[in-house]
Amino acid sequence: MVFISLGSACLVRQSIDIFNGFRGETNFFDWLMTNFTTVLFVFQHLNNPESFLTIEKFIDKGITSNNPKHRFIDHLQLNFSSLHDFPAEQSFLDYYQIFVEKYIRRMNRLKNLILNYNQVINYILYIPYCEFIPTIEQIFYFIINIRELNPLCNFYIHLLIPPEIYYEKEKIDKLEICFNVKIHYMISDGSILNIQRTDLNFKEIYEKILTL
Repeated sequence: MVFISLGSACLVRQSIDIFNGFRGETNFFDWLMTNFTTVLFVFQHLNNPESFLTIEKFIDKGITSNNPKHRFIDHLQLNFSSLHDFPAEQSFLDYYQIFVEKYIRRMNRLKNLILNYNQVINYILYIPYCEFIPTIEQIFYFIINIRELNPLCNFYIHLLIPPEIYYEKEKIDKLEICFNVKIHYMISDGSILNIQRTDLNFKEIYEKILTL
């Protein structure tokens, strides 16, 4: 069994690392800011990275005060932001080829996992805001895309829902279109909110996933 982050931000990979004892290779969405539209696009273009990993489709937004060690790089067409890849001391142009090669390796890792992994793949999607909720059609095509790559692939997509968007429960519950989709309504321990969302019960949810 493996846990794979689908974003929408770094805290998902961080929570998986804490649960697994910081083991596992880096995957495509681990350290990016994304939405499910971008996730679906990447899955549909696993054999065609040049369709979106080209230099003219990114913009260097420079160094931000909350992340002085790296440049903030944004995609011009997708919700795809890199905050941890480009060293601050190097220019965008100098580091870009290393960035592309790294993400092509991660795309290939993702594709090979679908094609060859013989245990359960658990995709973890954290939905922080109501505008990040996927549509039924997007969930459907995500599943179809995996089935087309490998009809025998054993996988789930887990949607993690924080308390602040419980009010969209009726809409969210409709996304459970088949057994591959699991919805988890998270619980906060009431501590102060932070960007890592350490108030949420990631560990409890991952332990539950292990029993599926």
